Amino acid sequence: MNGADLTRKVLEYVPDAVILIYSGFEIAPHFNLLMESGVSGFIAKTSTREQLIQAIRCAARKEAIVPMQLLKQLRRQEIVVQGDNDNEKTTITQEEDRLLRELAKGKSNKEISKTLMISQRSLEYSLTELFQKLHVSSRVEVIKKAKSLGILPTEDLY
Repeated sequence: MNGADLTRKVLEYVPDAVILIYSGFEIAPHFNLLMESGVSGFIAKTSTREQLIQAIRCAARKEAIVPMQLLKQLRRQEIVVQGDNDNEKTTITQEEDRLLRELAKGKSNKEISKTLMISQRSLEYSLTELFQKLHVSSRVEVIKKAKSLGILPTEDLY
């Protein structure tokens, strides 16, 4: 179970729980997913003892703990991901991010169009654009590519 799923489970049983993600992994690609799940903050395993204690104290006071680089991402409407070679950058919009998450759940076009409240034709156009943007030709490939780029989390990340 990943950190986002675990957070949701804990909050089902203890709605006012304060959850800090203490991770050695890069949080940025999963920031939105974790925030949506109800995480209160993040602290890197490379942090000092004092930083960890301060983060716990802040979280206990219901203050959010977010690294500056992630805080700046809050206002972004797009996700920029570094590609395989250093010159390749891929920009994924929030709508494309939502589409990827629905695809990863194994939903049909009809189910996704209903969830995203768009026509099936618009969904097909969006899928085509997303496939072109990520240089893939199928749903399976787009999900694998999104995971490898850090746009979608892998199951064992946290």
